[in-house]
Amino acid sequence: MLLTSWVRAADVPIIVERYTAPIDADQLADLLHGDFDTSLRAEPDASIVSAQRGSTWYRVRLVSDWVSPRQPALLISAANSITAHVYAPPDYNGAEFDLQDNQSTWRRIRHALTVPLSTGWRAAAPIYLRVDSSVAATHTLRVTDLRQAQEHELDQAHYDVIWPVAQLSLLLAALLTLRPLGDRLLWPYLGQTLSLTLLLALQAGIGFAYWPTSLLDPLGVRANGFLASFAMVFAVLFTHAFLDLPRRAPRLAQWVKFAVGLFLAFAVLCALPPIFPDGLLLRSLGVLVLITTLLIWGSGWLAWWRGQRGAGWFIAAWAPAFVVMLLNAAHLLLEQARSAILIGAQPVVLTVATLGLLHVLAKRMTRCRFDPQCAVEMRERDVLTGALNRGATIAGLRGAFVVARHAKRALSVIVIELDARLQAQATAQGRSAEDLGLHSLMGCLIEELRDSDSVGRMSEGRLLAILPGASETQARGLAARVAARVASCELHFGGMLQKSAAAFGVATLGQDMLTPDELLVRADAELQSVQLA
Repeated sequence: MLLTSWVRAADVPIIVERYTAPIDADQLADLLHGDFDTSLRAEPDASIVSAQRGSTWYRVRLVSDWVSPRQPALLISAANSITAHVYAPPDYNGAEFDLQDNQSTWRRIRHALTVPLSTGWRAAAPIYLRVDSSVAATHTLRVTDLRQAQEHELDQAHYDVIWPVAQLSLLLAALLTLRPLGDRLLWPYLGQTLSLTLLLALQAGIGFAYWPTSLLDPLGVRANGFLASFAMVFAVLFTHAFLDLPRRAPRLAQWVKFAVGLFLAFAVLCALPPIFPDGLLLRSLGVLVLITTLLIWGSGWLAWWRGQRGAGWFIAAWAPAFVVMLLNAAHLLLEQARSAILIGAQPVVLTVATLGLLHVLAKRMTRCRFDPQCAVEMRERDVLTGALNRGATIAGLRGAFVVARHAKRALSVIVIELDARLQAQATAQGRSAEDLGLHSLMGCLIEELRDSDSVGRMSEGRLLAILPGASETQARGLAARVAARVASCELHFGGMLQKSAAAFGVATLGQDMLTPDELLVRADAELQSVQLA
């Protein structure tokens, strides 16, 4: 007894059966005659499974006759990696359908391959379907009228256009608002956002016939892998720089750099003429994307555990994308059809990740941490560097000194002065050059400060960090970390990026100190001895 599977689509149940016997293209007459009917096997949930680098034959039948006056259509989901040869009544001449076909503009929508059928389709006249594919995957079949299918695709296109436009909006927002601040993290973010914009537009079929996405036409399904590889390259570079992995986790930083090379190799393989089967290439890339996303997310947790600022937002930005990528990889490896919810969630979580990373980037580039108990009005801050001005800094030091003496707690200060060579250059170029240099120095300093610490500008080229509760060992450790970060960073001077260094003087509250000025005198003395040395 023949087993069948039923599904209801637009009030028309269909039966999908697969031929297990090998059938050549020249055996179509025998197929139509019913010589291969004994090899039919029912497919569950009215789905078909495309074989990797091969052809599979199916028979699709209506349970009852098509009685609607509208023209029917067969829809094949997630069909951007297959070519369907359809032999339909009444003549069974055969027609080829492919989403990569440039001859039919309305079929550029990438959600389903739409096969128009003849009106008056009867249950006794089945459709024969040959599916050629380079990627093993599961596709769902449904039957509806052609007009309803086109209206559904148009509604879906209205939804799809939101996400590339959202990505492009975030890219322009970052470029227009954060570009003047000149942080090195901006370029990996822009590259990642641009790659995701093109990827989402390509997957939705938006602008498929126009430049630049038309350049990806020859790649076929490998175009998705090409853009995804570049998106992951920029994501890894952003993570590497933002979390400061070379200093915080050197071994993990080496693996992350290795992942960049792997993704570039995959991008080259996707762009070149086929060397490996598309299915093997995309499946391997999917596994690498999952592993790398796990490394990125794990790096964020490690940075958060070690107290790095902004790591919590970084984790939150990547969390939804990690879950969806995990489910996508599972469906890819198990060769199962993705649900409509999972397909619709992918552009959403990618946009959420882009928005979250923009928040992280903006917060990193514009924030300046101050002691909450010494918060001051904007008029008490140095406008160009974002630090407290001299008066507010002295007031904050006095308050911290009184609290430390009364509570018998530790108190340390660090006097930081720019390299003498850069100070001389800034004097020649004007105060704005020195302001930009101190702003870059502030960016290195605030990454190491705690929430209770504060920093202010004492004079031209000099900063003062106030560290309540920090011992001399902790203060010198902070100074060493900031010195290493400054040595590895490039500061803005005269419109150019230059390597720089800074001198540090550390002083800790002692029992013999009666005024905060003694802290400053001792820190200045150590600073001068360091400069002379």
